[in-house]
Amino acid sequence: MRASQILFSAQKKSGFKLPFPVELTPLAICTALACGSLAFFTTKHFAGDQELRLRRNPELSILEETIKKHEDN
Repeated sequence: MRASQILFSAQKKSGFKLPFPVELTPLAICTALACGSLAFFTTKHFAGDQELRLRRNPELSILEETIKKHEDN
């Protein structure tokens, strides 16, 4: 059975209006979840990795030893 034009237009006007198509909601949720996971796991990796050098650490740097070694030669 086909809805009449009056009922069809009344249905469109009532209800909550989203600013974007409903079909994009799952895509937006998945994208937000992926970005959140990216941020979480990247932060976790940078905070927990002891071998990753994020700033200059004189105890781990062998630059000065290498320079002295080449100056002596």
